[in-house]
Amino acid sequence: MMTDAATQAITRFIGLFEMLVEEARQRPDFAKFQWKQPDKAEDDPGQFTQVNIKALLVPEGFDPELDYQPIPPGNGQLTPEAVYPLIDIPAPLPVVGLPAMDIAVQAPPGSGAAPVSPPDADLDPPSPGSVAVVTIQLISMDDNDLLLDGLGADFDSISTLTAVLDIAVQIAAELEGFDLPLTISGTDWTQPVHHVIKAMADGPDLSELPDGTVIFRVEGQATVGVTVNGQSAQEIVDWKDVLPEYLRPDEPDADKGGKKNSDEDDEIAAGDGETIIKTTSGINDTGTVNRPDDHDISKDIPGHDNGAAGLTGNAVLAGANTLINEVAVGSAWIDAPVIVVSGDLTKLDAISQVNLLVEHDRIDGKAVAGTSAGYNVAEIVEKSSGPLATKGDDAPESVSLYRLEGNLIQYNWVKQITYITDFDRAEVTLTASYTSIGLGENTANNTTVLNEIGYAFDVIFVAGDMTDATIVKQTNVLLDSDEVTTGGIGLIDDAGKSLADNLLYNKASLQKTGIDTATRMKDNFAKAAKDLADGMNEVAGDVVDDMMFAGQSALRALQIDGDLIKVNIFEQTNIIGDSDQIALELAKLRDEFEAEVKLVAGSNALINIANVNDIGVDSTIMTAGKVYDDALIHQAELFDTGAVPDGVKMTGLTNEAIAAFISAEMTAAAEDHAQITPTINHDNAANLDVMQSMLG
Repeated sequence: MMTDAATQAITRFIGLFEMLVEEARQRPDFAKFQWKQPDKAEDDPGQFTQVNIKALLVPEGFDPELDYQPIPPGNGQLTPEAVYPLIDIPAPLPVVGLPAMDIAVQAPPGSGAAPVSPPDADLDPPSPGSVAVVTIQLISMDDNDLLLDGLGADFDSISTLTAVLDIAVQIAAELEGFDLPLTISGTDWTQPVHHVIKAMADGPDLSELPDGTVIFRVEGQATVGVTVNGQSAQEIVDWKDVLPEYLRPDEPDADKGGKKNSDEDDEIAAGDGETIIKTTSGINDTGTVNRPDDHDISKDIPGHDNGAAGLTGNAVLAGANTLINEVAVGSAWIDAPVIVVSGDLTKLDAISQVNLLVEHDRIDGKAVAGTSAGYNVAEIVEKSSGPLATKGDDAPESVSLYRLEGNLIQYNWVKQITYITDFDRAEVTLTASYTSIGLGENTANNTTVLNEIGYAFDVIFVAGDMTDATIVKQTNVLLDSDEVTTGGIGLIDDAGKSLADNLLYNKASLQKTGIDTATRMKDNFAKAAKDLADGMNEVAGDVVDDMMFAGQSALRALQIDGDLIKVNIFEQTNIIGDSDQIALELAKLRDEFEAEVKLVAGSNALINIANVNDIGVDSTIMTAGKVYDDALIHQAELFDTGAVPDGVKMTGLTNEAIAAFISAEMTAAAEDHAQITPTINHDNAANLDVMQSMLG
């Protein structure tokens, strides 16, 4: 029944009142027995009662009631667990072996079991695969700083300096022992190798090279050993020992007992040093990346005090660039004591190294002599792997044949190029007791590390040709002709100046374990090679019984239906332009502070390092075709650092370079910018012509 709002409100009030009355009635009843309950202890969260649970149950022994005993070996027969040993290759990289797949397993005598034959199904064992690595690393940087403070110097343009740097690059290309194609055409993997062989046969063209060029070239057996700048050497010159003074690690303070920052014990993967030049990061044999602290330029300033309030001295840094290309390859790929080649055999090791430096420094218009260093280091070393371990004179009891259709290729092509321009133009007025201006100290590093592991066989049959080549081409080009004006008051040698002190360093190290000996094909091997090429799936018995395999328990043979190609190509190029134009105002610095300035406009390091460590075994290579086995070391150096007489604006290098290498457009551009005069206006004391030794 519906009620009105007033009735509903009254009803609700009555209900609430009855609930309150009932609650009041229950309270006296509850109070009668509440006093009988014990006091409830307050909970103490800090107390913990440990509960120990013990299960007095011990598991009984379990017997699956299986009556199985392993079959013991008997009478020298192969058991399911038996595999024949690997070829003993003393290599730091592991060599993967292949187990036999077609050998019947004989049960031991008395077991009553029949011999177990291989399955009827055609089970192909894993065959070695090809590997091709193409790596291109390019660093390009323009660090052409412009600093003006009102001196009114008239600097040469960057385009002019870049044009001259390009001239130097073209000259360096003419000094190389060979050139390489930009890429291979089609599937002709051996094209670069034959290209280099042709260049070796033609020889270099020395008719138009600039005066002062030094070229050392040697081929054949004379390349074995260590060659430094065209001279045989006992040891390799370590690049860390010949760094420019400014880039060398800081010596520890004697009073602090500091530890010298040195990495004399570290080596890169295939045998070279870790990169630790100031801010350069390097890789050692464990792959650890190290980043040394930045160079503290304040320590190069006379009168330096560690306390901030005691800093004295002035420094301008416009050089000290570091360019490093490094590649290391560790290979234990495919090899065998016996290799049978039905086609031609080509083996080649070729190294081309070029260092080119253009360095004509002037202070207030007068030539300043400096010293820079260049090193071309080549190492070709081949050593024996030692005799293989054999037991007795018996022929192998089992033979495993692995077939690979097509070519088997190991191809590493690494191209590393660094191109940096650091043409700094600066007007600097020094009027304080401590000033540090940094315009250079750039670092560029290209690094490639490869480890390639393959298989070991006892004999390899190659139906086509075999090519084994390593080609290294390294080039350093540095343009470092600096021009400095001081308002006619000059620089004091004791204050410290470095307009030269550059390092150009190339190193190529080819180390191989395992000596290859080429011989004529034996009749039994020739017949076996033909049968395998025609599709036969077993090795002829007279080959298995050959004395070359005596004492081996098993014979592993690889049939390659195509060519066997092993090629390493490394191209490393460092190019940097560091011709700085600096106008200094030093009058106030000397008059008020009796101080000098330290100037670093050289001290560049250009480094190329290539290491190949090839691990194999001593091999007898029997071939039915032609054999080409040669090596080349080509080392060229051109240091144009001769002083330029006053009034002469072109050296012999530039005369010949312009005549032989540059285009008419480039010559016209050079003539437009021949006069470079960052002259301080208030006294017109000097003519700062940074390129007067390069352009007419």
